[in-house]
Amino acid sequence: MPARTYGVFYDHAQPQADGTFKDVVMVELFITGNSNTSTSKLVYDENGELVRFESNDERNGKTYPELYPKAWAKYSKDVEYTEAGVDLSNLQIGPSAIKNLQAEGIDTVEDLAELSDSVVLGVHGRLDLRKKAQAYMAALRPEKAAAEREAAEREKADLLDRIRALEDQINQPKKRGRPKEAANVPA
Repeated sequence: MPARTYGVFYDHAQPQADGTFKDVVMVELFITGNSNTSTSKLVYDENGELVRFESNDERNGKTYPELYPKAWAKYSKDVEYTEAGVDLSNLQIGPSAIKNLQAEGIDTVEDLAELSDSVVLGVHGRLDLRKKAQAYMAALRPEKAAAEREAAEREKADLLDRIRALEDQINQPKKRGRPKEAANVPA
């Protein structure tokens, strides 16, 4: 599963060949929960068209404003956009913890519950917060949580079957000697 990302749009003065500067719109991309690593991309190409994201997944062909509508709304001061999701304050965590999470692109309980292991394992207390968010979401949507547990159990059973099959292959007695030569094989 690819890491979830969030974007922050900003204006940038880009130097031109003639020594002047041109204002361009940039988006800085971060991995959700890890604000230490980022990359910046142009939002518009040299023709003034929105740049389309190229990937091998469902994001392919979308523009950066389409990929990050909340950040685009904040940048463009669009007050029509509303974030769908459960507010972090429902987890009964402090305002400073909420601000820290929001600074890393985690705006809802769903965002926190879906963080990958690679993001939560290096940050003190983040694993417990993710577990709290996952428990909260499971309590809100028990039928979805039950379906996810069933899917995880099926995947676990499938993996155990594959492990047993590999162990059987490894534990088969080895035949000694040189393999028999095949008859009527052209040289």
